[in-house]
Amino acid sequence: MPAEKQGLMDTFAGEMLVAIGISLFIYVLAGVFFPFLFVLPLPLLVFSLKRGLPAGLCSIAAVAGAMAYSARGANALPLVVVLCAGLTGTLIIWLDNNKVSISRTAMIIIVIPLLIVPAVLIGLERLSPSSVSGGVEQSYSNLEKSVHSMMDSRGIAAGNRPEVEQLLKNSKWFLLNLYPALFAALAVIASLISLAAADRFSPALTGLQMKWPKIRNLRLPEFAILLFVISGAGALLAKGTALFILSNLLVFTIFMFLIQGLALISFLNHTFGIKPFAQTVIYLAFLLIPFSPFLLSAFGMLDVWIPMRRKIEDLHHKLSEDLE
Repeated sequence: MPAEKQGLMDTFAGEMLVAIGISLFIYVLAGVFFPFLFVLPLPLLVFSLKRGLPAGLCSIAAVAGAMAYSARGANALPLVVVLCAGLTGTLIIWLDNNKVSISRTAMIIIVIPLLIVPAVLIGLERLSPSSVSGGVEQSYSNLEKSVHSMMDSRGIAAGNRPEVEQLLKNSKWFLLNLYPALFAALAVIASLISLAAADRFSPALTGLQMKWPKIRNLRLPEFAILLFVISGAGALLAKGTALFILSNLLVFTIFMFLIQGLALISFLNHTFGIKPFAQTVIYLAFLLIPFSPFLLSAFGMLDVWIPMRRKIEDLHHKLSEDLE
């Protein structure tokens, strides 16, 4: 084999090993400091941007295989994140290079978790029965111990913290019954953060510019409304396993509407040229408003039905003409 050809293969293999190694290192760090989980797919996306779709898919498969083998289902969340966020980001990068519309990008963001999360959870449960649910219960147990330890260190007696105990009780119900929706939601967040980070750092790392669609342009497909209606109606009527599936689908759909609501606010800020400080105040205001997630989800759902961005642009244009 010619020396030049061998050198090219060595470079490719070396870059893949570096991407896989960094991702696995971040995986270890995420076990110590949870927020690292949201940038776990970043090295794989940068490698995919430089080397193409097949190479990116191979690196994702290698990292996912190593994580699945090491965790054995005890901690399914990192595996869900690397598969969902890695596949979402890699496909979006490939579609961006082929100039595919924002609507298909949004379709990928919502469809990939709907396919991957059930597949991963079912697969891990078959390999090791009760491993996923057991891992979720262990996570709640660790959370409960941490909260009780913090309360004890502050001298708060057990009888004087009913609100905290009620919150823990609600958290337990949420974790044990809606953990697939939670996994999918965290995977979407990781997808968006990793894509934004890849967009920011890829020129320096690869010399390539990734112009992926910004979150302010995100608009969910209309079938998201159908998912919401079917899952909502089904959750009211179903029981047992069907109730478990439909309630998780409903929660994930509401979360995606919340993401679109945030995208709409971001579009509004961008269109009117609102300064970063004022944008921070707006987002903080939404965080402080009671039931603000449901308000943002309502905005997102409305944006699917009505072309809100066009109305915002028309309003901006009209105000600009009036000022002139």
